[in-house]
Amino acid sequence: KATWLVTGGEDRRVRIWKTDGSYSQAFSGHKSEVVFVNFIENKNTEYVVSASVDNEIILWDMDGNIIQKFIGHTDQITSITLSEDAASITTESFDLTTRRWMLNEPLKPILRAKDYGTDDLLFAAFSKGGDTLFTGSKDGALTYWDLDGHVLTVLEQKQGSDAAQYNALSISSDEKYFLLGSSLALKLEDTHGKIIYQERNTNIGAVAFSEDVHKFASGSQDGELKWGLVGKTKENGMTTIYKDPGGHAISSLEFAPDGNSILVGIKERHGAFVIDLEGAIINDFQASSDIRYPVVFSHDGKYIATGFKDTSAALWDSDGKFIREFADLDGDCKSLGFSPNGNQIAFGMNNAHIQIFTLDGQLYKKMQGHTAPVTSVVYGPDGKTIISSSTKGGIRLWDTSPRLPLEEFLASDQIEHLTAELKREYGID
Repeated sequence: KATWLVTGGEDRRVRIWKTDGSYSQAFSGHKSEVVFVNFIENKNTEYVVSASVDNEIILWDMDGNIIQKFIGHTDQITSITLSEDAASITTESFDLTTRRWMLNEPLKPILRAKDYGTDDLLFAAFSKGGDTLFTGSKDGALTYWDLDGHVLTVLEQKQGSDAAQYNALSISSDEKYFLLGSSLALKLEDTHGKIIYQERNTNIGAVAFSEDVHKFASGSQDGELKWGLVGKTKENGMTTIYKDPGGHAISSLEFAPDGNSILVGIKERHGAFVIDLEGAIINDFQASSDIRYPVVFSHDGKYIATGFKDTSAALWDSDGKFIREFADLDGDCKSLGFSPNGNQIAFGMNNAHIQIFTLDGQLYKKMQGHTAPVTSVVYGPDGKTIISSSTKGGIRLWDTSPRLPLEEFLASDQIEHLTAELKREYGID
C-alpha cells in the first residue's frame, strides 16, 4: 500500500507528502520548473526522480539528498522508467531520443555523525589497497571502515590534561602511525594507542608524514614549523626550521614525494612556499590573493595546487612557475587533491559542492550531496572513486566517471552506442 506522494511545481521544488495529505518536506536543487516526478526502487531502497524544464534529471534519496544528476536531453523529458534489474533508468524526451543511464549510487552516505559521536570530520582517506577507509574527527578518534560503511575499528583518544578539540590529524602511508595536533599538544601514536612522542603547551594547526614514514612535521597557530624522525624524535626532539615573521598560523603542510622538503601554506599570506629540512626556502609561490587552507603536491611532485579565498585556485609547477588559475569554482576552496595519474584535481568547497577539473582548466564534473563544507577530497588508488568528508560528519563515495548516457536510442531505427574507447574510459563492459 502506497504511503507517500510526490509532486513538483513552478517553484522548482520537489515535495513528498503522506497519503493522508500531511506534508513531509521539500527538496531543493532544480534551477527551473519541475515537470516530471516519480518514485523508483533500487536495491530495496526507494528514491525520488524528477525532471525540470531545463531538461535536467535528478535522483534523490528520501531525505532530499541529491544522489545523481543526468544531463544530456535537449528538450522536455516525458517519461522516466527503471530497468528490471534496477541498474539503470531509461528516459524519453520531446527531443526524439530515448536514453539509458546507469545507477551506481555515487553519493552513498557512509558515516552518520549522530551514531558515532562528533559532527566534525578532519579528513577521510583510502587505505593503500583501496579496500578500507579511514576517518579522523576533531575528538581525535580514528575510525576504520569497510567500503559498505561498516565500522571495523575505532581508536579513541584517552581524556587527560591535554584533552582538547583537535585541529589536525594524519595517518601514515603504512597505516602504522597517526599524528594529532590540538590547541594544547602534538602527539605521535602508533595505531595500538601507544604514544611515540608528544609535545605539550603547543597550539598545532597542521600535521603531515613523509611518504616513506621516516619523518613527520607540525605547523603551529603562531607560525612555527617543526619536523622530526619517527623513530628517533623521543631522544632528539623536533627541529624548528621556520617561524612566520607575522606570527600567522600554518594552515597546511605536505611533504614532497621524496621527503626532503615541505610545502607550507600560511593563513593571511599571499602565497605558499617549499622549504627544505635545513630551513632554506626553495621555491616561493606568490599570489595576488590570500592562500586558503589547502596546498598539495601532485603524486609525482611535478605540480602544486593551491586554493584561494576568492573562489579560485591555481596550478604551479614545482619550480614555482604559475601555470593557470581555476577561476570557475562555485565557492571558496576548503580542500583539494590530485588524481593518481595527475590529470585531474578535485576541489572540495565551503558551499558543500565538489568540482573536478582537468589540468588544462576545464570543468570535468560537479558533484553535490554534502550539506556542509567539504574538509577532504581524496582519490582512490585506481583513480575511479573519490572519498570526501564534511564538517557535519558526512562521508561519501563518488564515481569519478562523467555522467553521460550509457546508450542513446534515436527516434529513428538507428541506434548510436558509445564507442569501445569511451566504454573503456567510463568503465563500461
